[in-house]
Amino acid sequence: MSSPNRNKALVGFGAIVAVAIVAVLFWPSNVTKEDASGAIGAVQKHHAPQITQQDVILGGEAVKRQQQLLSTDYLADASRLRSISANRDVAAARLFSQELQMRYMRAARESADAASRLSGAKEVADFEQAASRLSSRLSNEDMQAFNKQLGIIAILIGDEQQAMSRMQESEQALASINLADEQLAAKVANFEQAMSRVDSTIELSDLEQYLGMMQMESKIVANEELAQRASNEFELAAKQLEARAAQNVTEAAQREQAYSRTLQNVLNEVQAAESRTSQARMVGSEEQMSARLGQLAQRLNQRQAASAEIVAMRASRSLDARSQ
Repeated sequence: MSSPNRNKALVGFGAIVAVAIVAVLFWPSNVTKEDASGAIGAVQKHHAPQITQQDVILGGEAVKRQQQLLSTDYLADASRLRSISANRDVAAARLFSQELQMRYMRAARESADAASRLSGAKEVADFEQAASRLSSRLSNEDMQAFNKQLGIIAILIGDEQQAMSRMQESEQALASINLADEQLAAKVANFEQAMSRVDSTIELSDLEQYLGMMQMESKIVANEELAQRASNEFELAAKQLEARAAQNVTEAAQREQAYSRTLQNVLNEVQAAESRTSQARMVGSEEQMSARLGQLAQRLNQRQAASAEIVAMRASRSLDARSQ
């Protein structure tokens, strides 16, 4: 390319980058519950794929499911247990038992999927087969056996703290992003894998507890005599569900705040790298790496929005408690 043409190309490219940087700088840094689903202001460069409305919907569905595993199903179940007990409603107990079994099967399969994303070990393959064999008529013994197997898998895979530590180590490797770094692609890949591992570990942990609570509920409502007579058993279970929901929300909010800070550190580095390259000439692998960093920034923003929703749920629960 001749010198005049190259200068024109650089001027045009610099203008595009300047627009992107201004958009990032003036994008709101704080994401609230109200704007979490739409405030995904990731760095966009070099035709990196945009997050579509469908992506936002899927993200919202994932957060809603996480809230069910943490709190909303627990509270709804507590209310139903009290209603069954107060009305001595055997028919309602039978219906609730069926619903619990369907929900249990869904959660069991989700736990198998989460485990498979974390490990390909033979134990996990056996666990996936156990989940696929669950039928629509589960006994309490079936649930106990599956929950025990899930507990073993969770120990083999590791806990949230280990996964978070691994992600923070990967984050430190990205402490100063340089597009010319020959190892940058591998560092980004390691961070993305560590981030996915954290999410899957969190999901598996939530599901493990959720399945255990449903086993307890199923055992109570499956006993028709108990549904008719032992109201204190229903009240005790309802209180356990409510207490567990409150603790889950508090713990999840603390976890998500710490998680969001780590993600923000990486996002800051990504944006700084974009800023440093605004006046630079990029070719070949550097241009591809810049596009990949833009995609990572989108993912970081989307995950932070999910964290903000969980934190907002804690604030909402606190307000509800004070109003009572």
